[in-house]
Amino acid sequence: MSKSTIVLTMEIAKLDGFNEEILIDILKKDLSELNAEIISYWPVNNGYRFKISYSVMIKELPYQAVLGCFTGIEEEYDKVKLNGILS
Repeated sequence: MSKSTIVLTMEIAKLDGFNEEILIDILKKDLSELNAEIISYWPVNNGYRFKISYSVMIKELPYQAVLGCFTGIEEEYDKVKLNGILS
């Protein structure tokens, strides 16, 4: 499988007790299960921008599985409220 790269912006509200390290660790773990990885990330106004390397699993839906790691973050980490994802 060939590797592709995508840049995503995750807009979040940081709730009381938010810890950036925990958020990033959760995303890294979830992405690793998809043979994907965070190449780099940096804070932006209301969240974070991520550069991600991933393997295309389904040709017609090249990065849908990667998006799933971000859209489900509220279920895994109760210190954030997801406001949106931009690619």
